[in-house]
Amino acid sequence: MKITLQFDSMEEFDAFCDAQKAKLPGQSKSANGKTLLSDDLMPVRLRNCLMAEGISYVEDALALTRRDLLGIPNLGTKSVKEFELWKAAKLSIEKHTEA
Repeated sequence: MKITLQFDSMEEFDAFCDAQKAKLPGQSKSANGKTLLSDDLMPVRLRNCLMAEGISYVEDALALTRRDLLGIPNLGTKSVKEFELWKAAKLSIEKHTEA
């Protein structure tokens, strides 16, 4: 399935992008200013393992090292690789949105 969008102006395109960003999970902040893992796009198994360890926020997950992850029960090397990809993407998005 292929969808093609055409915009008459950059303003129309920007409005569309803003509306799409508003729909993305992970954009809402809790009372402490952190983003809940449950609101983020992350592999379900990875999210469940992190939450079982008491890690509920994206910001806390980003601080984890490979060694930390390997110490989490039921989190194998494949999940660690998925985490590293997720973390790289997350940091890349943050870098671009801050600019």
